[in-house]
Amino acid sequence: MFPTDVQHDVGIWHVAPAAWGLIILAVGGYCTWRMLQPAEPGWQRRANTGALGTLVVSIWFAGSFLQRDAMRYESVHMASHLVVMLVIAPLAVLAVSTSSYARVSSWTPLRALRNPVVCFLMLAILIPAFHLTLFGAKVMEYNALHAVELAFFGLVGLFYWRLVLSVSSEIHLPTYGQRVAYVTLAIPVIFFAGVAMMSMDHPLATMGNLSYSQAVHDVHQAGLVMIVVGDGLLSFYAIGLFAAWWMSGRARRVDPLGRGRLVVSAT
Repeated sequence: MFPTDVQHDVGIWHVAPAAWGLIILAVGGYCTWRMLQPAEPGWQRRANTGALGTLVVSIWFAGSFLQRDAMRYESVHMASHLVVMLVIAPLAVLAVSTSSYARVSSWTPLRALRNPVVCFLMLAILIPAFHLTLFGAKVMEYNALHAVELAFFGLVGLFYWRLVLSVSSEIHLPTYGQRVAYVTLAIPVIFFAGVAMMSMDHPLATMGNLSYSQAVHDVHQAGLVMIVVGDGLLSFYAIGLFAAWWMSGRARRVDPLGRGRLVVSAT
């Protein structure tokens, strides 16, 4: 799915000093925040696991080919988006309590982010908007825009996955069945965007390192990455949630994630 020279350099890992600075700043900020706002009772291990997973994957991502070659190949660029939105974001959700999201979204301009329909539409619109339009082509020309784009994917991922993975003893959250449906509905969004990219007969952006035909082929590979990696991860999560749902019902015990009502009101 990736170009030959990228495959040869997969084992090369190097994190830029600026990236190290951001990682250290983020770790320090999280530790300080956790001292001021401890994890909810009974979920400290979950929060610590999520924080450690986020740190490890973020450090690997910052020094990997996904970051190094993202501006050279559309296929690598696509993979970087998927890792941020479907791997780093859900791990970060595990590290942050539901009540923290509630406080953030209580700010009037962000109140709509409490609505699961809004969060899903953000994901459903974000993917084609950044990959099937001229804006996506512009991002490939400027590193600064790429950094903003990754941050945006991360934020959208956070508010999407909080409905699937968050826990709280204070507020109502979706049942397992609603969580499975919520994740499953995202699969066709990514699939059709991937098919659209695989059907293109022109490159999204001018790549100085590629000929016209190579650039078109790279766009097709990006669509394949979207389907295989994106839908593969979503299917994995949906199956895991379904298995947890089935096991919790079989054991006839209380749902540890909270069998509440999926609130669709933005107020």
